[in-house]
Amino acid sequence: MTGASANGRDGPEPSPRILCLGLTEGALKALPAHVLEPGSPVRQLDIFALGSIDFRAPGAPELVISPLADAPLDAVEIAADLQKAGYRGRYIAVGHGLTDIALIEQEIRLAAPQLSFAAVALDRSTPLYGV
Repeated sequence: MTGASANGRDGPEPSPRILCLGLTEGALKALPAHVLEPGSPVRQLDIFALGSIDFRAPGAPELVISPLADAPLDAVEIAADLQKAGYRGRYIAVGHGLTDIALIEQEIRLAAPQLSFAAVALDRSTPLYGV
């Protein structure tokens, strides 16, 4: 018999299906609730660990979140790597002071046309923050 887990359901805790690459704790906490529900289980990895993940395996991440450009790899490079690795989930890149969301998303679509992508401002500088 299994007891109720911390998530209020019977059975073991599900493995995190949200992968955060190169994000600080502060950046995670700053994410809008519609992007990452507070208390969601996440797996945090260094941005260079991307190549070690099997995105086609059962239990692969459903959501990948990374910095837009404040990391050694930018979102265009990460998006291209995700697509090459067979990732089929959603990819969100976050940053401060994003002035042209449409241009950012266009660049990502050119680099990885099969990827579901969104850019999100952490500082409420764009209307997308509240979508």
